Amino acid sequence: MRRCLLSAIGICRDYGLTLLIPPAARHSNFENGYLDQTVETTIPMDQILDIEYMERAFGIEINPINGTLYQFWKETLGGTEKTNSLVTYPKWQGKMMMASGKTIQNVRRQIQNAKTPIIFAKGRWYSRKYYPTWYNAYTRHSPYFLKISHMVMKAMGTDFDSFHIRLGDYEERALKRNANCGNMIKTALESGMSQDRPVYVATDGMMRDNMGKLTPYFQPMSAFKRVVSQVDLAEIPEVAEALIDFKHRLPTTKIYMDTFGMVEQLIAARGRTFMGTSVSTFSRTISHMRHYMLTTIPDMADPANKVPWKVGSSYLSGWSGRLAGRGRSQNLAKPIEDLQFGPKAPNTEPDRNIAVRAHNKKGKKGGKNNNDDDSD
Repeated sequence: MRRCLLSAIGICRDYGLTLLIPPAARHSNFENGYLDQTVETTIPMDQILDIEYMERAFGIEINPINGTLYQFWKETLGGTEKTNSLVTYPKWQGKMMMASGKTIQNVRRQIQNAKTPIIFAKGRWYSRKYYPTWYNAYTRHSPYFLKISHMVMKAMGTDFDSFHIRLGDYEERALKRNANCGNMIKTALESGMSQDRPVYVATDGMMRDNMGKLTPYFQPMSAFKRVVSQVDLAEIPEVAEALIDFKHRLPTTKIYMDTFGMVEQLIAARGRTFMGTSVSTFSRTISHMRHYMLTTIPDMADPANKVPWKVGSSYLSGWSGRLAGRGRSQNLAKPIEDLQFGPKAPNTEPDRNIAVRAHNKKGKKGGKNNNDDDSD
C-alpha cells in the first residue's frame, strides 16, 4: 500500500494532479481481492495518515475516497474498464515494480496526454522509478496512531528494543529455515541488542498460547528481560483503555489486526535497536520511519520524552539469522527546524485527478532469497 501511495504522489507532483486515494482494507489477495472488500472491512485513509501534513509536504491536494473503491468504480466511473470521456485507464503489462524504463515512460506519456477528468491506475501499481527516496520522510501516520504508539513507548519505559517477525502465510517457509526465532535473536544480540532491555515484538504469528506462554517458535524470546506483543497490551492499564477506544472507532473487529498493524509499525520504530524480517516490506517501512524519524515520529525528539539515545540501529535478517541489511535512525539531536519540505509540485492542470488502486502482493521480487510481501 505504501509504495502504491508514494508512486501515485510522484505522478501527481510531476503532472499537477489531485490524488484520490481509496480506503485501506484487510490484507487481500492482489488487486481483485481488494475490490471484493466491503465497507465494513475498509477504513478511509484520512483516518490512517496525516493527510493535511502530507499535502503541505508534497505540494499536492489529496482527497480520500470515503467508500469502497468498487463503489467509486461502479457508481462514479460506470463500472467498465474502457477509457471514455470521464476516465482514462493507462495500459501497461506485468508488475510495475519490474517494469522497464521504456514501460515507465510509456505510462507517463499516457498520463500526460490524457484529456479526461480522472485517470485510474489499476493493478499492482508501484515502482521506485516514480518517486525519490526522500518521499518516505514525509509519509506520516495520523496523530491518533502516533498518540497510541507514544503511550506504549512510555509504558515500555522509553528505552526498549523491537522486532518484527513476519510469519503468517510465510510460516511454512520460515520453519524450513529454522524451528524457532533463536537465530534471529542471536543475530540481534550480536548486533548490539541487549537482553537487559525490554523488547516489543510485532508479528503476524501466534506468539502466546491460551495460557499466555510463549509458543515454541517464540520460546527463545524468554532470553529478554521483558517481552511485550500486541496480545500483552491489554494487560497494561495505561494502554488498555486506549485500545478499547481504538476498537470502538473501527466499523468491525474484522479489520482490527490489519489497522493496528500500522500502530505496531510506529511502536517498533521507536525502539533503540530494531530487527526486522528481510522479506517483509512491513519491516522495511519501519526502517524507513527510523531513517526519517524527525518527520515520521516527531515527538521522539521532544526533550520531555527523555529518550536516552540519539541514534538507533536498524537491521534486517532472514529467518535463518542471516543478516541482510543494516541502517541507522535519524539523529534525534538534530534540530527539527533544519528539515524542510520537498519542493512544491507544478500546478499545471489542477482540474484533473488520479485514482490509484491499493493492493497487496505476495511472491518473488526477483532473484534468489529476495521475496517481498506488501504488508505495509
